[in-house]
Amino acid sequence: MSKSQPPQKNRQQPNKDNSLQVVTQQTAFQGSIPHPDTLYQYESIVPGSADRLIKMAEEEAKHRHKLESESLNSDISARNRQLDIADQQGKAVFRSDALGQYLGAFISFASIAGCVFLALRGQPWVAVGLVGLPLAGVVRALRNQPKECIPTLPSQDV
Repeated sequence: MSKSQPPQKNRQQPNKDNSLQVVTQQTAFQGSIPHPDTLYQYESIVPGSADRLIKMAEEEAKHRHKLESESLNSDISARNRQLDIADQQGKAVFRSDALGQYLGAFISFASIAGCVFLALRGQPWVAVGLVGLPLAGVVRALRNQPKECIPTLPSQDV
């Protein structure tokens, strides 16, 4: 079996007289309308095509602007709805807190009035119990107030 070897290339040093010069030219054009030279060539091949290409590019730009405007308007509308919802939630929390405070004040005044009434009727221990239970609830509510979170810096061991 004999193996065929690839042909050997003649490797000679190039003469100083032989020179190779390569010139490249690159033209780039970006946009929805072709380069004027290309547009002229379209027009020369198919009369009226340049006008149609320009109209098509204008219509596409109008369509893109319309879509961007609709997207922006819907984003603004969604953000306004979020702000309205947050405002309504804040008002609901305020109303709930105010209602709780009014009911707490009413229960406290009613228990004090009941305490005075029972004390005048000769029932001092029942009067103390009647005022003591709501008072304990008020004290508990005041003691369980959420404390402000004070961020602490992590300790750095050197």
